[in-house]
Amino acid sequence: MHANDQVAKRLRQLALPAGGLIHAFAGSAQQARRFVDLGYQLGLGGGATHARAQRLQRVIAGLPDDAFVLETDSPDMPPAGRQGQRNEPANLTEVLTRVAALRRRPETEVAAQTYANACRLFARAEPTR
Repeated sequence: MHANDQVAKRLRQLALPAGGLIHAFAGSAQQARRFVDLGYQLGLGGGATHARAQRLQRVIAGLPDDAFVLETDSPDMPPAGRQGQRNEPANLTEVLTRVAALRRRPETEVAAQTYANACRLFARAEPTR
């Protein structure tokens, strides 16, 4: 928990010209706000699907739409019910389902938004549809 505070402090001191990704974010709402204010995206993965992650789930529900991307962290950090198993990119749909439910939004909407966020994060133009 304190590591997030230390990382945010150091990032603020460095004043880097561009943001980035805070991988496997599991911090508080205040820490999330600090990272987002510094121009960073929060990576949400398997941890968000676990019942014990209630604080993180509350944070996810309140994040701005443009503040996060979905990730699996394969082969580690599997979704709930898959502990001890190798995590695979295909499990991203479980993260999507949980994040959409927490945000009370359709999965298609959250998928499109996080895709756009990832394209922006990695400076890649979105393909035309």
